[in-house]
Amino acid sequence: MIYLDNAATTFIKPRAVEEAVRGAMRGAAGYARGGYAAAMRAGEMMYACREQAAALFGLADPARVVLTMNATHALNLAIHALARPGTRTVVGGYEHNAVMRPLMLRGIKPTVLDAPLWDAGAMVEKARRALDAGAELFILNHVSNVFGFVAPLDEIAALLTARGVPLILDASQSAGILDINVGKYPCLAAVCMPGHKALYGPQGT
Repeated sequence: MIYLDNAATTFIKPRAVEEAVRGAMRGAAGYARGGYAAAMRAGEMMYACREQAAALFGLADPARVVLTMNATHALNLAIHALARPGTRTVVGGYEHNAVMRPLMLRGIKPTVLDAPLWDAGAMVEKARRALDAGAELFILNHVSNVFGFVAPLDEIAALLTARGVPLILDASQSAGILDINVGKYPCLAAVCMPGHKALYGPQGT
């Protein structure tokens, strides 16, 4: 079989993933529900997962790793936490519905960094103008799932850090492929990603 949809869901998973899932299903249960052996094993597995994710993404505190069902779930949590009605919000030009729909539910019509495709410099300039106009929150698709355009994260994050404006980063297409060091970007309020793409995890992570 020739499979060309790995950007949506990686297939076939490495054998280690299959073995880890099988081991969890056979040896762990009732996470955070009691002190019996299977529940304790589940807790140890979950914390080990948090520790590994924190190490991979340069996060000092594993307790700040939040495990959700998928990137859509993670983005919704972050947006509903940070984008209050009336928040002056800016999005890149290539956002997923997982970003646009919760903003719409909040009654927020975001400013769009409508720079020409592939023109990173123009996107940075649009970001600077949006900040000058009073932007309070940025949401940025790190890599477009449609075009593959890589947003100029370093430059935009530097602008946001200087102004004290938070950033929600949608790393759905970049996590596991591009280096993302959370400690490098003080403006990052949340980095959202699925487990089932380039991190090679199972669905529902």
